[in-house]
Amino acid sequence: MVGAILLCVAFLSIRRPKQIGSRPVIFEIPLGQSEKFKVIMVWDEWEGVRSKERIQIIQETYKDKADDLSLALGVTYKRRYQ
Repeated sequence: MVGAILLCVAFLSIRRPKQIGSRPVIFEIPLGQSEKFKVIMVWDEWEGVRSKERIQIIQETYKDKADDLSLALGVTYKRRYQ
């Protein structure tokens, strides 16, 4: 999980260098008895990043588990309550 955080910070620091600081909350949700899982990353640094880019960043972060990642979702703290 720490690797996932560091990789996402690195990706976003390239895209938005002035706004790095907070840490994401990452939920890895297993799907039944299989190795498959969903990832939901709640992070205010997603503000201004398009949904498609968020997904690509999370997928790149989990590239070593790409076959098992069934859903990648990046949302801000504000959005998680809507």
